[in-house]
Amino acid sequence: MKKTISLFLLIISITACNHNDSISRIDEKKLNEAFLNPSLNKTFNEKYNVTFNSNFLNNEEIEYLKKNKISEFTEENFNRLRGFTIYYDNSSVTENKSINKSNVIALSIYEFDNENEIVHRFYLKKNQTFEEKFSLKENVMNTSNQVFLLSYYFPKEFKEKNIGINNFCDINEASNDKNRTQRNEFNLFKVVAINKIKSQLLKNNTLSRVADPKDECVSCQETGKGVCDSGLYCNGETPICEQEDEQEDMVERGIISQSSADILFNKQLYYDLRDDLMSQYNIGEKYIDYYYAISGFLQKSDYNITTLYKMMTTLPEFNDSIEKLLNNTTSSSEIIIDTQLKNDMLSIVNDLKAVSQNNDYQTILTELENDIILISNKSKSTLLNELQ
Repeated sequence: MKKTISLFLLIISITACNHNDSISRIDEKKLNEAFLNPSLNKTFNEKYNVTFNSNFLNNEEIEYLKKNKISEFTEENFNRLRGFTIYYDNSSVTENKSINKSNVIALSIYEFDNENEIVHRFYLKKNQTFEEKFSLKENVMNTSNQVFLLSYYFPKEFKEKNIGINNFCDINEASNDKNRTQRNEFNLFKVVAINKIKSQLLKNNTLSRVADPKDECVSCQETGKGVCDSGLYCNGETPICEQEDEQEDMVERGIISQSSADILFNKQLYYDLRDDLMSQYNIGEKYIDYYYAISGFLQKSDYNITTLYKMMTTLPEFNDSIEKLLNNTTSSSEIIIDTQLKNDMLSIVNDLKAVSQNNDYQTILTELENDIILISNKSKSTLLNELQ
């Protein structure tokens, strides 16, 4: 009897193993073809001037390509992947000539870290080897960010429309919204890099303020007249408004009531500041970019009680200063930011600097400190001239 039972269990075990093998079997030929020959299903995106390929795979297929294809470009051992991107010389890839180490120019690896957050690891080819340029947290595989990297690191090839992007995404993770609210370091890097370029163009008097008609940025889901920001959040993204996080946090922690918070956080006033004033100046556009990038970086848990209390007590005077700045009847000699408000704002910025040592985050807050000092104790007319 025991032998019969043992034999029965053995048969079940073998059957189960064989069944799992059949489920996990993948089409290696199809995967290799998708990786090596993107010309089979490529499309040219007129907006971005880039050739795109998108491949939606399951976990096993991503793992197979990681082990058998990505390993040909880098010996790095990666954790579980959200996906990866191959950037290649499109002029050298045809139906008869596939992707190889000679025509791949860069790699983006989207890896889950130990906290299950997505980290974008970007590799540039140098002397036929791929060197990691940066490793930054990013909440999605973002097409517009990939295009930015190409225009930033390969301006000549990008202008000549000779670059292709071959994306491989884990379809099982595509509907996972958990990572969308994680800390996003990439946009900090992006806005700092963009504004360095703008600053240099301004010095050379070659920066045009005429919007590119191809930049079709979506409007924020809020009451206001402006587009989301200076072309940073195109591609259907909606920026997170940090002020809502701060307001909710104050209410949740019992620092202030909901009705008082609604009055204190004068959203329409801030939209007017952005749309009617900030968007009219290059420095204003810079801080619109910075604001949304920091909003995607900071988490609710980053704000301690002391900092939230400082914000709450500073907002009434801050709001009053904005109203004076926007009101056409305000005297041109009126001081907009006095010494007390300057010191209160600098104290808040100093608290926020302690949140992270990320270089781009620190760069933004240091610039903000310097500009607060620059425009404090200035009349309205002088302050507006400083914005030019």
